[in-house]
Amino acid sequence: MSREAVALNAVGIVACQLLDWHGIIKVAADKALEITGVKGLWIHMVRETKGGLVLECHRGFSSAVLEEIRAMSIGQGIPGLVARTGYPILVTDIASDPRVTTEALKAEGWKTLACIPLKYRDKTIGVLGVTNYVVAGLDKHDLQVLEAIGNIIALAVGSAQLYEATRELAVTDDLTGVYNARQLRVELRRELTRAQRADTPLSLIMSDVDSLKVVNDRLGHAAGDKLLKDLAVLLRQTIRLSDVLVRYGGDEFVILLPETTPPGALAIAQRIVSRLASYRLKVDDKEMPVSLSLGIAAYPQDASDPEELLCCADQAMYQAKKSKSRLSLYTDIGLA
Repeated sequence: MSREAVALNAVGIVACQLLDWHGIIKVAADKALEITGVKGLWIHMVRETKGGLVLECHRGFSSAVLEEIRAMSIGQGIPGLVARTGYPILVTDIASDPRVTTEALKAEGWKTLACIPLKYRDKTIGVLGVTNYVVAGLDKHDLQVLEAIGNIIALAVGSAQLYEATRELAVTDDLTGVYNARQLRVELRRELTRAQRADTPLSLIMSDVDSLKVVNDRLGHAAGDKLLKDLAVLLRQTIRLSDVLVRYGGDEFVILLPETTPPGALAIAQRIVSRLASYRLKVDDKEMPVSLSLGIAAYPQDASDPEELLCCADQAMYQAKKSKSRLSLYTDIGLA
């Protein structure tokens, strides 16, 4: 078996063992450099939501080159052409080929370029490109080797993305796109375990819409669904990236706040109430104000068990709803 075949086999073995497609790309990039001996390599992935190609991995380039290739539209330059047509392109002299739009490559002396599509189930999901400092430094044989590498990458990445999408469907709420109640248990156990090991606080906010039945009765159930989707967006925009948002069921949302004390959780809850004060549910020519009742519980003050912590937050939320105070801390309601 040739050196190339051995290396390709190694790429395949490693790629098939990984379910994280980002990890697959990094491993494949290093192996591609080893096999081809090129000095520069990049991998774009197609991101339809972002309007084209997004750079996912690179080796050997300056910041000037990276700035030009970080995001490219379909049809732009060699990578964009490959993404649009689904066919590989070999450029033996970068300086004389008008299809090369990356000026920094020319300015820095890169001479030869090869680009191949990454296809999964007959759909181009990305582009693999390599370049060298020697004119005609890449040939058809190199292109064939790249295509072999690309086939392995595409199969592994496509399978991993499919697994990721399937898993995402299993743990997210269909209506709002946030985590569902099943995943809440997983996330809460994980965060609570982390808090206990690191001796850090963990707070939890449980919220409930005060007027969902009124919305459904007056404006219809479609309006109630719109309200829940709007609330999910508002909550996501208000909390931090490290926080975990869950639709617990019906009109209830739960927010996990790692490394957050009760006063910190209260500040976030107040921010939610403040933002919601200016929100109006609009359906056709009708609109309604909406309010939430929010209950806060925390580890270690209120509970050290996941279910107990949820129960404490639920009781605090019920107290907020009953007293019409909008916000309630479990430690303040005389139940601890």
